[in-house]
Amino acid sequence: MFLRIIYVVSLAIGFAVYIYYNSFIQFPDEKSLYRYLEFFNIIRLFLIVFVLLAVSNFILRFINEKENSSRKKLKWVLLGCVIGPLCFALLRALPILIWNEALSVKN
Repeated sequence: MFLRIIYVVSLAIGFAVYIYYNSFIQFPDEKSLYRYLEFFNIIRLFLIVFVLLAVSNFILRFINEKENSSRKKLKWVLLGCVIGPLCFALLRALPILIWNEALSVKN
């Protein structure tokens, strides 16, 4: 039941972002841009929370797993869950916060 509620809330937020984005594209003004960005930031929070929940779920399964082959598989999944977001944070998000621009190849 809890997952259904999360799914419905996610769909509602996604639909609202779609509506506000189209509203901004059709009538570009500051108010519609701020509405779109507000809902976009809510989606970011959902993403952060659910990525953390997924990683914690894998950690708990890794701790409780008795079979060695399954622990090795879970270790690779955890490694990917850590390296992927870490690379994004270090190479994309952190430079934007520090220098107001992403790292890129300049010609």
